[in-house]
Amino acid sequence: MKHTTARPLFAAARWLAALLALPLAHATVVLNQFQVTINTSPLQNSPAGPFSLDFQLTDGSGTGDGNNTVTVDNFNFHGGSWTGSSPAPIVLKDTSFFVDYYQEFTPGTGLSMHVTMTPATDSGSTPDQFSISILDKNLAPMATWDLSRHLNPNSTLITVDITSETPTVQQFTLVPEAPVGGALAGVLGGLALWLKLRRSPRLVSAA
Repeated sequence: MKHTTARPLFAAARWLAALLALPLAHATVVLNQFQVTINTSPLQNSPAGPFSLDFQLTDGSGTGDGNNTVTVDNFNFHGGSWTGSSPAPIVLKDTSFFVDYYQEFTPGTGLSMHVTMTPATDSGSTPDQFSISILDKNLAPMATWDLSRHLNPNSTLITVDITSETPTVQQFTLVPEAPVGGALAGVLGGLALWLKLRRSPRLVSAA
């Protein structure tokens, strides 16, 4: 099943405790487009599934000025697939402060996709931002950290500030298996459920 939603950002629900990090994401930028490659083989038998791919576009102006559009297509799951019908291409436009699209998928040995974005810059100090995350069965983002093993509070695999035609792509490492103590698991589970209930529909083009 595919979902189209707008939801607020809550950093408290975007991390999990971790014991092992696995390198999963790579991106190559050419002008205002780039190719993303992710190793999803560690997710194939993970009890944290089923998993969803989550695409987010935040408007830096905070007004929903609609000056940028991000298109994601050419998905290859390398033995996996979308759950349900294919949504490709996925098109996000920053007509609200935060636009979010997520859909469940079955992991294969890898995942690749092509991202194209318009290069418009906002007039203020905060740029529009695009990011990609993987959600677990509770719709909580899987924990990520950088190469120095500093926890990424936003739990994104890819984060791009739209500041030019050749933006910098920040890449992080996914931790697919993270043992969590009972009390912490309860807190995270409650936050994930609260966020899920807070999701409200918003139209996003997904041809």
